[in-house]
Amino acid sequence: MARRGAGLALRPRDITARALTHLLTDERLRTAAVQVSREIAAMPPPADLVARLAALV
Repeated sequence: MARRGAGLALRPRDITARALTHLLTDERLRTAAVQVSREIAAMPPPADLVARLAALV
Protein backbone atom coordinates (compact mmCIF):
# COMPACT_ATOMS: atom_id res chain seq x y z
CA MET A 1 0.00 0.00 0.00
CA ALA A 2 2.81 2.39 0.78
CA ARG A 3 4.44 1.80 -2.62
CA ARG A 4 1.12 2.63 -4.29
CA GLY A 5 0.80 5.78 -2.20
CA ALA A 6 -2.32 4.46 -0.51
CA GLY A 7 -0.90 3.91 2.94
CA LEU A 8 2.10 4.25 5.21
CA ALA A 9 4.85 1.76 6.02
CA LEU A 10 5.81 2.38 9.62
CA ARG A 11 7.78 0.51 12.22
CA PRO A 12 5.69 -0.10 15.34
CA ARG A 13 7.66 2.51 17.29
CA ASP A 14 6.90 5.09 14.58
CA ILE A 15 3.12 4.74 14.87
CA THR A 16 2.21 7.98 16.56
CA ALA A 17 -0.87 10.13 16.81
CA ARG A 18 0.68 12.41 14.19
CA ALA A 19 1.26 9.50 11.77
CA LEU A 20 -2.28 8.22 12.27
CA THR A 21 -3.71 11.69 11.73
CA HIS A 22 -1.70 11.95 8.52
CA LEU A 23 -3.01 8.56 7.39
CA LEU A 24 -6.59 9.61 7.99
CA THR A 25 -6.44 13.14 6.60
CA ASP A 26 -4.01 13.13 3.66
CA GLU A 27 -6.03 13.54 0.47
CA ARG A 28 -3.34 11.90 -1.71
CA LEU A 29 -3.46 8.77 0.41
CA ARG A 30 -7.25 8.75 0.23
CA THR A 31 -7.27 9.15 -3.56
CA ALA A 32 -4.75 6.36 -4.05
CA ALA A 33 -6.68 4.10 -1.66
CA VAL A 34 -9.87 4.67 -3.66
CA GLN A 35 -8.03 3.73 -6.85
CA VAL A 36 -6.68 0.53 -5.30
CA SER A 37 -10.14 -0.29 -3.99
CA ARG A 38 -11.64 0.08 -7.46
CA GLU A 39 -8.92 -2.10 -8.98
CA ILE A 40 -9.58 -4.84 -6.44
CA ALA A 41 -13.34 -4.61 -6.99
CA ALA A 42 -12.82 -5.05 -10.74
CA MET A 43 -10.85 -8.28 -10.28
CA PRO A 44 -12.61 -11.59 -10.79
CA PRO A 45 -13.40 -13.49 -7.62
CA PRO A 46 -10.93 -16.22 -6.61
CA ALA A 47 -13.48 -18.96 -7.41
CA ASP A 48 -13.48 -17.83 -11.05
CA LEU A 49 -9.73 -18.15 -11.22
CA VAL A 50 -9.64 -21.77 -10.07
CA ALA A 51 -10.90 -23.07 -13.41
CA ARG A 52 -8.36 -20.92 -15.29
CA LEU A 53 -5.51 -22.18 -13.13
CA ALA A 54 -6.63 -25.79 -13.43
CA ALA A 55 -6.68 -25.46 -17.23
CA LEU A 56 -3.03 -24.43 -17.19
CA VAL A 57 -1.94 -27.67 -15.54
